Amino acid sequence: MGVIIVFSEVTTDLDLLKIKNFIKKTNCKVCLVNNGTNKEVQLEINELEHLYNNVLTLNIKKSKNINTVVKLGTRLLNSIFDFSLIVFLDSTDANKLDQLFEKLTNIKTDKEKYTPISTRSKREIFSQVFSIKELYSKII
Repeated sequence: MGVIIVFSEVTTDLDLLKIKNFIKKTNCKVCLVNNGTNKEVQLEINELEHLYNNVLTLNIKKSKNINTVVKLGTRLLNSIFDFSLIVFLDSTDANKLDQLFEKLTNIKTDKEKYTPISTRSKREIFSQVFSIKELYSKII
């Protein structure tokens, strides 16, 4: 399973700590996307990529909308790995990671119950990408 975490200007140190803990205890491939944040957040994200072999980073200099950012993260993850499920979230939703991780493995079999990211593209890879907010609201 792949996880895309989008960092924005409202990212806090607490969010980063929760994300580090999630990366340490899972075998998920994680794409950390810097969506036009400040230099400090960018440095933290790049440091995580160097510390963990299951982390990829994507730096976007000028802030973009969430769908565009998730599509870029999906393309990066799928260029290296093959996933049947990708979940995305904003870094401020990091508190939901721990609660959902155990249940995310069951989602693979019930994907038709959830709505993938909205896109005009007919490409198959985007039909595998889901918002953690939707999953959270339907699972818990």
